Amino acid sequence: TMILLSYVVFGVFLVILVLALHDRLRAASPAILQTATAFGLIWACLLIASGMVFNSGMGTVVALYGSDPAQAAATWAAIDSVHAGLGGEVEILGGLWTLLISWAALRTGGLGCFCAKSALSPPPWITKPGTMRWKIVPSKKPLST
Repeated sequence: TMILLSYVVFGVFLVILVLALHDRLRAASPAILQTATAFGLIWACLLIASGMVFNSGMGTVVALYGSDPAQAAATWAAIDSVHAGLGGEVEILGGLWTLLISWAALRTGGLGCFCAKSALSPPPWITKPGTMRWKIVPSKKPLST
């Protein structure tokens, strides 16, 4: 259930955040925001898919373990690698989205920037999948409408 919360729920809220930031910043940097929104939505979909693969695979492995523990272990190795590849290990899409959103926000001067904090961060199952924790740093100047 922790994977369901940390991947699927985060992915759903990420869709809302991506679309809200797109709406807020699109006037100042439409080309950057189109690209950023595409990366953000793809990232959200992969996180949701990763969580669903993990949850579905866990049920299969648990059912298989009673009759064939070796086969369950082999099955889990395959499921875990798919889960990790979709959203558990690689944060390139999130990094690209954050970079592009930060660039657009800096051009408008309205939101400030996203800052990555990896040293001494809480465990990823507390904050979100991956090893990075993102936060919005407020800007000193208001966003012009």
